[in-house]
Parts: sequence; structure tokens; C-alpha cells
Amino acid sequence: MCRYITGLLLLSCTPPAAITVAPDTAVTLAPGERVQLRGSDLTLTFVRVVRDDRCPLGVFCIRFGDAQVAFRVRQAEHDTSLVLSTADTAAPATVGAYRVALDGLAPIRRKETTIPETTYRATVILGRAGPLSP
Repeated sequence: MCRYITGLLLLSCTPPAAITVAPDTAVTLAPGERVQLRGSDLTLTFVRVVRDDRCPLGVFCIRFGDAQVAFRVRQAEHDTSLVLSTADTAAPATVGAYRVALDGLAPIRRKETTIPETTYRATVILGRAGPLSP
């Protein structure tokens, strides 16, 4: 959120607060929203959908298609770019001691329509690397 005073320079510009989640909990983000893994310094921001080639609803496709979703991961004051695929949700990415998985992307594509970037929602799961937490 940016704060302005009329006639003066920009005083401050702070991003919205991150949503804090327990390990292995699904959370849905809009573009620009951030999530932090509880008890860690890992923060994930949904940047944008890079490509959306998923099969539209009501269309017969030989394959389901794929969407590529870009995230920014911040850990210990270091930023990393990460692109995850809807076609490979069973293979989460590992960032340091943590796991980042894309669990879904909404809305579903429809024939002959374009999805505005601001309406996408990415569902992600963050956790510690290794087996899922009990």
C-alpha cells in the first residue's frame, strides 16, 4: 500500500502483509499477494501467469494442457524466481530447506475468452523439504 500526501513526495510504499500459514496448508493467492510459512523466513509472492495453454472447458483436447505460473521466493533476504507448472503438480520445487507446490490455478479457461491477469488465483502449498508433515 502506498501513502501519499497531496503536494508532497511519496512518503512510504509497503506491500500488503503476507498471509501466514502452517506447513502443508493450501492457500489461494491473487497476483501480488504473499504467503509466509509459519515459523520460517520463507515468503512466496504470486507474480503472474506466464502462459496458459490449458484445455478450455467444453472443448475436446487430446491433452489437458499446461499453465506456467511465476512466483518470487524470499528467504534470508535473498530473492529467487520460480516458475511452476499445472501439468506437474506432483513435483514440488525445493528452495533451501523448503518445498513449494502449485496445487491449482483458477479460473478454468473457457472457449474463445481471455482471462484477465488480475482474476487468476493460484493455490499453493508450502512446507519443509522431505516428506509431508503429519
